Amino acid sequence: MHDRAFASKGGREWGHRGRLKDEREDWLEDAHEVLANMALALVALHIGGVLAVSVQTRENLVMSMITGRKKPSSS
Repeated sequence: MHDRAFASKGGREWGHRGRLKDEREDWLEDAHEVLANMALALVALHIGGVLAVSVQTRENLVMSMITGRKKPSSS
């Protein structure tokens, strides 16, 4: 885990504000890391889905998202 804490005498961890870390802070840091990784995974899935549908439909969906305009379907 990437932690900003560092060990001091006796191996105790000190937080980024210079005080001893407690179990609650450890739990919150772990929860924050899990949620951040889940958000990144969802972003990657979204981008992958947009690219897959763009290839499948032969439309530039990214440009449609940027401009807000989409070519009318030819049905």
